[in-house]
Amino acid sequence: MIRIVLISVHPQETEILHLAFKQRGFAVFISPPAASNFLQLLQYRPDFVFLEIPANYVDQLGLLRLLRKNDRFAKTPVIAYGSSSASQILGDVNAAGGTGFLQRPLKLNSLFEVMKKSAPNIDLQATAATANKSADDLKKEDIAKLLDPNVETRIKLEAMVKHTGKLFSFPFVIMKILDLAENANSGAEDLAKVINSDASLCATILKVANSVHFASQKEIGSAREAIIRIGFNEVKAIAMGLELMKLLPDRETFGFNRMDFWTYTLGRAIIAEKLAKHLRLPDPTIAFLGGLLSDFSVLLLDAFYVELFDSLLHKIASDGISFEDACLSILGFHPAEYVSRLLEQWRLPKDLVAAIRAQDKFFLREEEKAPNTLRLLTDCLAVSVVLARAGGFGHGCDDTIEPVPDGFLREMRMPVGVSPSFYDPIDTSLLNYAGFFGIDKKLLPKKAEDPATLPPLLFVRLGKRFLDPHYLYFSRDWHITLTRNKSEVEQALAAGKYRAVILEFAPGGAEAECKEVMQRFASVTTDEDKKIPVLGLWLDEHLPTIPDGIKAKWIQQKGDLRQMLQALEILLV
Repeated sequence: MIRIVLISVHPQETEILHLAFKQRGFAVFISPPAASNFLQLLQYRPDFVFLEIPANYVDQLGLLRLLRKNDRFAKTPVIAYGSSSASQILGDVNAAGGTGFLQRPLKLNSLFEVMKKSAPNIDLQATAATANKSADDLKKEDIAKLLDPNVETRIKLEAMVKHTGKLFSFPFVIMKILDLAENANSGAEDLAKVINSDASLCATILKVANSVHFASQKEIGSAREAIIRIGFNEVKAIAMGLELMKLLPDRETFGFNRMDFWTYTLGRAIIAEKLAKHLRLPDPTIAFLGGLLSDFSVLLLDAFYVELFDSLLHKIASDGISFEDACLSILGFHPAEYVSRLLEQWRLPKDLVAAIRAQDKFFLREEEKAPNTLRLLTDCLAVSVVLARAGGFGHGCDDTIEPVPDGFLREMRMPVGVSPSFYDPIDTSLLNYAGFFGIDKKLLPKKAEDPATLPPLLFVRLGKRFLDPHYLYFSRDWHITLTRNKSEVEQALAAGKYRAVILEFAPGGAEAECKEVMQRFASVTTDEDKKIPVLGLWLDEHLPTIPDGIKAKWIQQKGDLRQMLQALEILLV
């Protein structure tokens, strides 16, 4: 499937181009010029971008430069077009990173020739035959009811649960493994019987046991020996993950990548299991399965509700909101309610279902001094979302995060918070699981061997926060100097120069000190002797004003990490 994003303000011309692309089997996303264009491009990851150049094209040049600074779009063809081909315009477009320029009136033959020339490795002729032709299993009138805001939410939810339940049944192997988890007397022999009941699963488990990661000099040939070598709980986790991954047929969806999604959910599962072990929950593999299943609604919508899923992706990319908020806006209910209803129907453990249903209410609850097992399992699943996204583990439908209140860190017996080193064992586990599950290792987050080789960033946190997802997120790609007050900022500035500044106003911070620190950067230059850019992260939507003479922007802390990245990249450009 060839993916195209078309950015233009002319609806009639856009419709003609859309039809021409559609006839060739290309997938097309259309958007007017907007601040959300970069987020849309990150969401849809096109093979080609068509960018209209109007009379005033400053914003278009800014978007072009932004794309070329991002590794993902460094080589993506961006074909510009417009009414004038004056040498000034051509020079500006080429300097910003444009691939070519077409002058109106547009000729389709010339357009396709430019596409061929800019991407010779893509076979444009073969696309029409191989394009994804998947269709909804529901009738059009049923989809229309789901998209109709006047239809009662309860009716929509019941219809989706009933329809999905007819098309889909939960894996027998996972159910048997969960039965073992509830039996304190079960052991390797019982698990081996479950593994042996599925020849394909047994062969994969043996392959894992004899892999470089686990293998000794002796090759093993039975499920029981594999369990002894790998570990009882580890085999349960691997088996459940493998069974889930093969459940739904793979399909190409414009704006959603299945392998990216599995990387994200696998990261969530590993983190949830690690937190469960830290809390000494009875069976940490339940937390692992919860991490895999918490976002299962995404896969079900992608598989059985194609048109609805496309509408959700479009709203996420255009409005910069989360998948959950998009579902609430279009369907009227939270996706956790949809998936938990199905899990109840499939008779999964009650605590697991309750934890998945309750995680969306995570930030509305008060801290508990003596939380029970269900409460702690819910905490593990909710916090795993923030940590997986902050760690850059794959991508679901969005990268929206919300800072975790310190009370929940105390509740989870993590009073000193989370540092970047938390991810070291997670990275190792994810690398191993990626090999077992056939996930491309290029999708895994990259970690610099020597952080000193990364660009220098000054991170100023005014206030108190035990788990800081923004700090963790930037730690992957920047060499960070962390400061917590005006005095430490002065010491850091005296010690060296930086490429950029992140100024975070956390709970307990003093607004007066924040204003003084922001004003201080008016006279600071970067390691490249340019005015230093400052990205401010504020607690709510009531953003402060920026003093004159400072290259800065304030954004709200709760939001999509890709929007935060966009804001910083714009400042750097």
